[in-house]
Amino acid sequence: MAVTINLSFMVRSFLVVIGMVLSSASGLLAQKQEVVPVISSDYQQMLLENKKGINKDSLVTNVKVLKHQGEVPYSAGAEFNKNYKVYAKNGQFFIRPKTFSELKISGTYGAMLETKQCNKTPALQQQFVQGMPLNGQPEWQGAEMNQTFSFGPDVHTLAFDGSGYDYDTKGRLVAKNLGNGTPAEVYDNGIFRNATAWLQTISLTARLLLFNKRELIWSGEWGQKQEQTFIQNNQNTNWHWQQTLTFKVKRHVFTAAHRQSNDVFTNGNRSGYLNALYRDASLTPISFSNRQSGRRINDSMVRYFTGALNPAYLLNNQENPYRQLLNYSSLSIERKMYGYGYELKQAYETLEQTSDERYRNKFPISRNQKDEHYFLKASGSYNLPRRGFWRKAIASAGYFFNHQQTGIRYSPLPIQTFQRSSHELFLEWEQRNSIAHGNTTLKITTKSYWSNTASSPAYFLPNITATYHPDRRGIFSWLYSDFFVGYHRYVHEPTISQSYAGLQLLQLSSADFTKYRPTQEVQGFDGLQLAIHQDWKAGFYCSFRNIARFSAIYHYKKVNNDVFPVMMNQAIVLSNQANHRTATLELEASYSPRIDKNLYLEQQISFVRYRNKVTDVVNNGLPIVGFANAYKALVKDQPIGVIMGNQFKRNASNQLIIGSDGFPLVDSNLSVIGNPHPDFSIKWNTELKWKKWNFSMDWEWSHGGDIWNGTQANLDYYGRSQTTANERGVTGYVYQGVLSNGQPNTRPVSFADPQLPFLENKWVRYGASGVASQYMERASFIKLHKIGLTFKQPLKKYLQNIQFQAAVSNLLVWTPYSGVDPSQVMFDMGNSFGLDFFNLPSTRSFSFGCSVVF
Repeated sequence: MAVTINLSFMVRSFLVVIGMVLSSASGLLAQKQEVVPVISSDYQQMLLENKKGINKDSLVTNVKVLKHQGEVPYSAGAEFNKNYKVYAKNGQFFIRPKTFSELKISGTYGAMLETKQCNKTPALQQQFVQGMPLNGQPEWQGAEMNQTFSFGPDVHTLAFDGSGYDYDTKGRLVAKNLGNGTPAEVYDNGIFRNATAWLQTISLTARLLLFNKRELIWSGEWGQKQEQTFIQNNQNTNWHWQQTLTFKVKRHVFTAAHRQSNDVFTNGNRSGYLNALYRDASLTPISFSNRQSGRRINDSMVRYFTGALNPAYLLNNQENPYRQLLNYSSLSIERKMYGYGYELKQAYETLEQTSDERYRNKFPISRNQKDEHYFLKASGSYNLPRRGFWRKAIASAGYFFNHQQTGIRYSPLPIQTFQRSSHELFLEWEQRNSIAHGNTTLKITTKSYWSNTASSPAYFLPNITATYHPDRRGIFSWLYSDFFVGYHRYVHEPTISQSYAGLQLLQLSSADFTKYRPTQEVQGFDGLQLAIHQDWKAGFYCSFRNIARFSAIYHYKKVNNDVFPVMMNQAIVLSNQANHRTATLELEASYSPRIDKNLYLEQQISFVRYRNKVTDVVNNGLPIVGFANAYKALVKDQPIGVIMGNQFKRNASNQLIIGSDGFPLVDSNLSVIGNPHPDFSIKWNTELKWKKWNFSMDWEWSHGGDIWNGTQANLDYYGRSQTTANERGVTGYVYQGVLSNGQPNTRPVSFADPQLPFLENKWVRYGASGVASQYMERASFIKLHKIGLTFKQPLKKYLQNIQFQAAVSNLLVWTPYSGVDPSQVMFDMGNSFGLDFFNLPSTRSFSFGCSVVF
């Protein structure tokens, strides 16, 4: 490229310069001194008017030594001199880019070692053995009796007799004075351990510049992670690699990319298998050891009753592997410039998942799922020339095409195939204006959407956003602020690759959990109305000298015809079920003063308040996740996913109704017993930088929200909770309430009197699921998410820098909830927060890593 300027009226000035240089050339060469000519203002103005995109800040006015006739190199700043050459020839003045090529190679290698420990788990009693009261006294009953309860005698009153016994090499348990002198042992049947993980990645980038016009960039990354998980004999492995090739020529950018990722788990958890192992490990009586997993009776694993699992045996001898392979490829061409631009991109992705699942050590099922997704995008934009008060105006248009196909097979059943092809068109106008006291931006978009699975298309989906940025003048020169409002209408369809097999859990009570078989998929995705989302947003942002910042956003969303799965005639179908709305307030403030040149502090705090409500629902009380006896549901005029369950009977004055035996009566009807959504959450992040050191810390406080503790209900029923150990000796307790005739209750009760029938036990009388409302707890928590420390040392020559980092995650989780971390989900179902049935605990991790940039 050359920029040509006619000398015309500046010829005289230029000849004066040349004459001065020629007349003084010999003296200058002898003295090695630089000539400083007089450059006219006309010359500078002409150069600026014809610069064709050259930065005026790079143009200077001192001429150096004349190297040879006809060429006048000059100093124009380091960057300009590096890339451009200036010379005069045949009465014209030329500025040409220098031509050169170069190759640059850079990369990063990183490695990290991580250890993990389990956070809090429910308290288990370590005092009472397997058995129940017989003849008015607690009796030990071994595994051969198929005894499931741990309401036997105190372990400290028992001893081994040393006899031959299939379920314990040390013999049976008898009264201490009848034993062989070996006291009864409290066995540890936990399946959790300290976990370790090793991660490493390497990335390379090669840049080839050809005659400073074409650029070829290749980048690649390889990584792997090997983790011995916190569950014994369980390992997860991941490896991935990706490559990207980019070619830039003139104003065009060509990009090709490919990514592959592979995950292999020793045991998957789609069917709740790991939760089942955790449950049976927790319920195993302290007098029975699952560690005798190598011993078998009648070709069956040793277990404390025939319907139980032996987690130690299964983890050592049986795998339920899960494998996932992802492949992603894309190809695109893009052109961007001030006049017009366009983008054409296509991508193809496949995801293959295979899991071999065994239910209760039998009924092996192999599940295979393959998802295919093809994506095409074609868009163009045009920058309109500035007119009037327009500062900038851009018109855009585009088309999106998505083709998705999913095949799911439960061997030996036939494959189920789902397919969707969707189309989307959009037109967009963005305009920036200058007004009297600031600038405004208006962005208007309209879209159309249709697909082969939707019952009807959506032709008009507007999106309007307006922003106002006031000028910083006078006393407000230190204040930067923005105000915005927006409206967005869009549609949604359920993803065809999502599995709804977990809905089968709603057919079972938590007491029948062992019958859970998620082997049924949804019938199809065709014929549904599009779920219509309408969003309104308003907010502002301000910054005070770039030290203190504050933002506030109010977001209101309304959704009509939202789709949920429903069980109909023992089949899972999708249906347009509910309308709901959500209101969210987000506040964020940060303060980042520079204390001195080596010390920098940044504080950031955010507040989120979230409220939602179901405004209409076809099947009021529709269960969406959970068990038949405790689940989350859609209830009109209630928040989305309120918790439903049974509760004690109460009269019109909300007093407990007590039965003739002195214990509260149970209402058989299910009702709303809790709201899983928190009242608000606050996050606080702090970062301190000092020279080469960087310290960071992240906190979160979530206030409010309820959670159903089904784990505690199950442990209470079987006598394995610490609560039953603490309270089984309680007598003379009077429940506050009234009798059926309205008289105050005065009858005292005993919680677990061995003289009374066992089924009258406080924790057994209401069944294995208990009374759901009795196990509702607050889910508030304060969590120290992460503490991190980083040291970065710049290097020379072949290495640019080396960085060391150490971090602790989930070091502190404080919560009034008696179970595991309340933010854990049930059976890996993402929408199951608020339900706890032997949820796996969260972990605190300690990591140390190192990375090198070269």
